[in-house]
Amino acid sequence: MKTRLIVLAAFVAILAAGGVAAVYFYDRGKQDLIAEGVKVNNVPIGGLTRAQAEQKLSQALLKPLDRPVKVRYRDRTFTLSQKAASVGINIRGTVDSALRRSQEGDMFSRTWRNVRNEQLNTELAAQVTWNKPAINKLVKRVQKAIDRPPVDAKLDLSKGKVDPTASQTGLRVKYNSLAKQVEKTLLTPGATDAVKVQTNIVQPKVSTKQLAKHIRRC
Repeated sequence: MKTRLIVLAAFVAILAAGGVAAVYFYDRGKQDLIAEGVKVNNVPIGGLTRAQAEQKLSQALLKPLDRPVKVRYRDRTFTLSQKAASVGINIRGTVDSALRRSQEGDMFSRTWRNVRNEQLNTELAAQVTWNKPAINKLVKRVQKAIDRPPVDAKLDLSKGKVDPTASQTGLRVKYNSLAKQVEKTLLTPGATDAVKVQTNIVQPKVSTKQLAKHIRRC
């Protein structure tokens, strides 16, 4: 009787060991695959290898950002080139994060998830870099070309006649708004519409109407 129990226990142990080995090798076969349900910036990469995921993310996220950004004011156009913008995405680092997330837990929990076709439903954000000084340089170039100081109305009596100089309103580019809009367009995949320049009217300190009233009083 005792011998039978020993044999039975050994048999169960062998089955258990075989089961653990099967789980181990199954899990090892999945370690280079990203778990189902993992997305990066809403791009699904579940079930892909590293190379496949990197290629898919490059096509879906990086390629649509590789274009110039145009800024338009009336009939004038200003351009921020791809080279100056230097937009980049840490594709490899992002895929590393996806693989680490896929390997969380132990081999039994991962195997149980895989055999049941459960998804992680995990959304990761890609690390995007760009040249912020280049955006400021573009906005300053626009500002220099469009900004116009106001002109006060003047009265010059040195020539013995009343011949006032009319006032003129000035113009000022909304610097912060333009910088934010350029950055938003730069980082929006597929955005190709030109950014429209918004401006503020700058009133002179002395208008022609104010000067005329002053002359009539005199």
